[in-house]
Amino acid sequence: MLFVGLPFLFLSTMVFVTKTKGKPFQLKGILTLAVAAFIYTTPWDNYLVAQKVWWYGPERVMGVIGYVPIEEYMFFILQTFMTGVWSILVFNKLSIAEQESENRFLWTTILLGLTLILGCGVLCLFYESSFYLGLILAWATPIVLLQYVIGGRYTLKNLNVFLVCTIPPTLYLWAADYYAISDGIWEISKTYTLGINLGVLPIEEMIFFLVTNVMVVQGLLLFNAMKSKYKFLSSTGRL
Repeated sequence: MLFVGLPFLFLSTMVFVTKTKGKPFQLKGILTLAVAAFIYTTPWDNYLVAQKVWWYGPERVMGVIGYVPIEEYMFFILQTFMTGVWSILVFNKLSIAEQESENRFLWTTILLGLTLILGCGVLCLFYESSFYLGLILAWATPIVLLQYVIGGRYTLKNLNVFLVCTIPPTLYLWAADYYAISDGIWEISKTYTLGINLGVLPIEEMIFFLVTNVMVVQGLLLFNAMKSKYKFLSSTGRL
């Protein structure tokens, strides 16, 4: 938890001492996403451990609830908050467009791509070596798709912000996971993975951290879009 807790505390301090626009509203967004992440991820992760897709050393954890270590439950929340407070800092530094992208071709192409990824994820569930990848894609893609359908045009208009919010925490979590696997804190099944690794880090783990950060950042951009729309409607007297 130090790998996520320490950067979260540092970034939270930066948010606290920095004058950021719309801070209370954005913090409410992060809290909402953290609760949703905990509820949505808990049964899925318990299933992973129950099926021996990944496991942990009993002597390396504080305790277990269900099949999952307590630290893992804390991670669901801490990752959301870490990426969330990083995004608040980015929102404050970069200019965020309040209108939506008018590039319908790009929006439709990405929508079809996400739908194809979802189909591939479901197909992967039927093969042993791609089982973990299938579980990740079949679990995450419906949420990414829903977010994209609702606010994808806003995300595309702010693509630079989206990338800056998503890529650094993803790279950091790849490095932290690399260390954790190297140190034997947890292990990933070779049976249920494709065997495509960056050192000891399976590609499935890399995809997991990428898509979870995509969900957090896209979710926060949606919250920001909601605030912008509310301000617009208020100014026109429609609310």
